[in-house]
Amino acid sequence: MKILFTGILTLTTAFLFGQERNAIFSFDDNEFQSWNYQGFIKNNIRKIEGYSFLIKKNGKVSKDSLLLFRKELDKDSNRVFGRNCSRVFQSHAPSYLAWYSFQTFYDRNGNVVKEIDSPDKVEITKSKFGIGWETTYDVSSYKYDSSGNLTYTTNQHYQNSYSLLKHSIDTSHYYTVESKIHEYIYNNKGQEISSFYTDDSTRYLPTKSYKQDSNSAKCLYCHPRYLSAECTYYENGKLKTWIWYTRDGKVHSKKYYYYDNRSNLIKQVDSTGWYYTTILPYCESTTVYEYSDTSKTVIKTFSTKAGYGDEKTITKFNAQNQITNECSVVDSSETCTTYFYKYKDGKLFSASSIGDNKIEIQLRYTPQGLLYEKKAIHDGKISQLTRYYYE
Repeated sequence: MKILFTGILTLTTAFLFGQERNAIFSFDDNEFQSWNYQGFIKNNIRKIEGYSFLIKKNGKVSKDSLLLFRKELDKDSNRVFGRNCSRVFQSHAPSYLAWYSFQTFYDRNGNVVKEIDSPDKVEITKSKFGIGWETTYDVSSYKYDSSGNLTYTTNQHYQNSYSLLKHSIDTSHYYTVESKIHEYIYNNKGQEISSFYTDDSTRYLPTKSYKQDSNSAKCLYCHPRYLSAECTYYENGKLKTWIWYTRDGKVHSKKYYYYDNRSNLIKQVDSTGWYYTTILPYCESTTVYEYSDTSKTVIKTFSTKAGYGDEKTITKFNAQNQITNECSVVDSSETCTTYFYKYKDGKLFSASSIGDNKIEIQLRYTPQGLLYEKKAIHDGKISQLTRYYYE
């Protein structure tokens, strides 16, 4: 039975906000992506569903709704499973939602050890010679050291390709797998100091219509294990440099970090082009951090050498690390958006923004403090509405 509440209550909503932008103003973000096995146990919940409701032209809410996601807990298997969707963006066509089924398995420490995703959509192609279709699924595996640090990930993409010619009764079936491996190395303080990457991709696996031979067992596109990144640290443990490498062992890009005497990050310099042979490396962007007792300001300036114009962004945060003001400056033309937050008993229940468009987001919660409704209002009319149900 679905639990439905109508009272306007509040909950701490740190998970609704991002470091670089306000996720609360985006309905494409799934607020429950962070709900893992422990989240279900802590809140004594077995199932969550999120629905988007159709808004009529007059701004009223229709009874029609669309399932955005479903997440369920399987305690016996230490598993969370269900269906979810992601927005697919196209360069020459409107974006759309694509649904997929998923399973996430956890160890007894709450670490993710395996993920399986399989899209619902079957890709079908037709031609004058016949018809073809493909199904895919992805499997990711994770390993950890005794301190809980992630040490090894394997991402495998499986693809079944079928084809049926017009004048044939037999279906051809090819089965391929692509594997990508990441390894992470730590120092005795538990800080990541390097990572390695291996590309072990595209092997044909045997099927009823395809017999594997020695050539098909070989990797069609592979690259041996190589150093992909390195990190260095100051004596106080703060990150000093982060360096990325190409497959050929050349430096690709570098990040430099600088701090004040309170260990606050005050400057970050991003450089790239180290792998070029005809030009020198160049600064891609510089980010400066300014602090006060009640706020933080982040100023990011982009380099014209990196292909940008005279461009920079200025972002201000409040004491809760929420964005209060964003400005983009391009060739002396400034565009700004200001954000406001309202709290009850010290907790957020609405947020609004003023810029090119005026948007207000209203949040409603269950008596248990779980998010029940997220509503967007443009010019006094409801434009988007999502409701969440629990069992």
